[in-house]
Amino acid sequence: MNAEPRKRARRGADPRIGSSRDFEKALKGGVRRSGPGFAIVAAPNETGHSRLGFIVGAACGNAVRRNRFRRLARECFRLHPTSFAGAKDFIVIARGRIQPRPTGELWSELRRTAEAAGRELDARASRPPPGGKP
Repeated sequence: MNAEPRKRARRGADPRIGSSRDFEKALKGGVRRSGPGFAIVAAPNETGHSRLGFIVGAACGNAVRRNRFRRLARECFRLHPTSFAGAKDFIVIARGRIQPRPTGELWSELRRTAEAAGRELDARASRPPPGGKP
């Protein structure tokens, strides 16, 4: 019997925001857009690819509901990369009690909100700084 732990196979770059420093940086300097029951914060990163993070507190429901929400959001991120395009960090913040809803409905709301946050972040980056020279 093999005593070595199995490693999960991953494709490409790590899509997770790993450190609390990256979370804090994104939450401070990012663009926030709200959807029904959640908000998405988009912030630039230096990794060259988009990453995803979650803030889902205990008030959002039991562990089954919280994990299902994260799992569905991760799958949306994986299947719809154009909605989460660019070198950006996306943090999904669940608010209030997570209500069960059809997967397609949740995915379209996540995609719409992420695209809006990404567009606003791109527009902010193209504007000159206030009161200064570009």
